[in-house]
Amino acid sequence: MTRVIICAGGPVEELCDLLSYVNKETVVIGADRGSLYCIAQGITPAIMIGDFDSVTAEEWQQLQQTNAEIERYPAEKDDTDTNLALQRALALTPTEVIVTGVTGGRLDHYEAVLRKIYELQQDYPHITWQIASRRNHIRFLLPGTTKLNKSALAYVSFFAYGGDVSSVTIRGLKYETTNEPMPLTCGLFTSNEFIGEAATISFEENTIMMIMSED
Repeated sequence: MTRVIICAGGPVEELCDLLSYVNKETVVIGADRGSLYCIAQGITPAIMIGDFDSVTAEEWQQLQQTNAEIERYPAEKDDTDTNLALQRALALTPTEVIVTGVTGGRLDHYEAVLRKIYELQQDYPHITWQIASRRNHIRFLLPGTTKLNKSALAYVSFFAYGGDVSSVTIRGLKYETTNEPMPLTCGLFTSNEFIGEAATISFEENTIMMIMSED
C-alpha cells in the first residue's frame, strides 16, 4: 500500500499535521512552496515539483541542497503546480493520495483542486483521493457501500455531488437513514456523529462528497 501526500503552498496555518500521516511506505511530494512547509515540519519531500515562483532565491538554494528529486517547470505553463503534483503521484501507483495546503486561501484555487480530485476519483476509483486540512477532511464516495472509520474529527457530513443521489442508507452514526433521497441541493445530511468505531453509508448512483470536521 503506497500513500502519497502532496503538500501545496496554501496558507500554512491550514496544513494538516503531516507527521501523523507519514509511515514507511509514504511518499511526500512538495508542490512549489509546499516543499518548504514540509521541511518546516521535519519532512524532506521525496519529490519537489512546480515552477517555484513563490520561493526566494535563498529558499530555492535551500531546496536544491536536499536530496529530493526536483522537477522545475516554467512559470508560464498549461497546468498548476498542484495538478502537476497529482499527475506525478499517479506515476507512483498509489492506493491513497492526500492533498494538503489547498484550503483557506483563494476560493478559486480551492474549487479548482476540489473539482480535480472529483475527476480523479471518477477516473481512478481504486485510489482513495482526499483533501486534508487542520480541521477538515474531504473525500468523494462512489456508489455502493463504504465503511467509515471513526477519526479524531468530531463531525461527518454528506453532500450530493455531480447530481442527485438516491437510496442513501446510513448505519453506525447518530442519525441513521434508510433509502433516503439526497438531492443535489440538499444540506440536511450534516453534522452527524459516530456512535462507535465504524459506520457505513450506501447509495446507488452519482457521487457523495463526505466532509469530516471539527470546530
